Amino acid sequence: MKIHSFLLFAATLLLICAPLHGATAPKLETLLSEYKQARAQVLGKLNEVYATQADALAQQFQAVPNLDGADRARRFAKRLRDPDERNDAYGPTGKEAAADPLAELQANYAHAREENLNNVYAFYATAAANLRRELLQANDQAGAKVLTEFLEKIKPAKAVAAQATPARPGTLSSK
Repeated sequence: MKIHSFLLFAATLLLICAPLHGATAPKLETLLSEYKQARAQVLGKLNEVYATQADALAQQFQAVPNLDGADRARRFAKRLRDPDERNDAYGPTGKEAAADPLAELQANYAHAREENLNNVYAFYATAAANLRRELLQANDQAGAKVLTEFLEKIKPAKAVAAQATPARPGTLSSK
């Protein structure tokens, strides 16, 4: 289960539009704080959804009984609920993962996490770029500079790769 893009868009719209459009020269710290808060909220909701699924999977493993699987699922759920834990590392891949329901759950989480974080970035980057354009038209160089710095600070490493997805090997690109 993933958080729908529309709900994410609506929530972040409320958080960013008023502060951004209300200020002539926004403060970089304020923009970064709002971005990090929105990102944390999205990840918190997503992590709780997947932690609940991992708990249910642990109960299924326990009933089989597959104690190792139950323990791994509980550790995954605990890691998702820990606000200090980085959750960008996932379980097994390849042949080992093909028969493991936890690996499938972790792969689904990884995909949903990346998609939701890209949505948060895209929303804030679009709003900041639009406001930057408005500030440049109004000849507010200081405000535009702050927004340029903001855009550089929030740019994820995978954002560029996500925008230019190459064709799979053996297929023709549509470009």
